[in-house]
Amino acid sequence: MEHKTLSTKRICTICGKEFHPKVTSKYQNVCSFECRQIKKRESAKQYARAKRFSEPLGKCFICGYDKAIDQHHERGKEYKLCPNCHARISRGYATMEELLIERNGEKM
Repeated sequence: MEHKTLSTKRICTICGKEFHPKVTSKYQNVCSFECRQIKKRESAKQYARAKRFSEPLGKCFICGYDKAIDQHHERGKEYKLCPNCHARISRGYATMEELLIERNGEKM
């Protein structure tokens, strides 16, 4: 089945080529499937970036540091940790439990 095209030419927002949009889509602003996939990827990246920077940082779950925060996932839960605590857990120097005990001043 062949699609009818609009008489006006448009310029693709991704690659800059001229194209004739389909009649069924008056909002079409990309020329091909490949350009549409690129646009979707860029849109998803922008959404994730905006969401990440709109949320307040919070404090490290272990030490309370609040200048830089990483996300740590463990057993289906998400913790906000400072880069130091996150590195200690991720690199295997300590477990979450050991750091919490250390924070509370208890002996291991």
